[in-house]
Amino acid sequence: MNIELSKKDKIKVMNSKMVYEVMKKILLRENEIERDHEHVWVVCLAANNKILNIELVSLGSVDETTLKPMQVFRIAIQKGAVKIIMIHKTIILSTTISS
Repeated sequence: MNIELSKKDKIKVMNSKMVYEVMKKILLRENEIERDHEHVWVVCLAANNKILNIELVSLGSVDETTLKPMQVFRIAIQKGAVKIIMIHKTIILSTTISS
């Protein structure tokens, strides 16, 4: 699932807090049924760390998800990404940013 980003969301990422804020907006607009499943997202970045694309690459069950490297790297190559950030959303109710 490819996420349509507005120009203001295609920011230059300088730290994990900035990625967290963008992803928080995306996750809050999800269907409530999907919120209790594990997700893996790929954030594709340009050389200057500007967000090119954000895509859901795996939607799992309540306690697990599977992912193959091909799924991640194919998206990065198609989008012309120089860097990627992977985000694994679990259903743990914590708002603490991991490092």
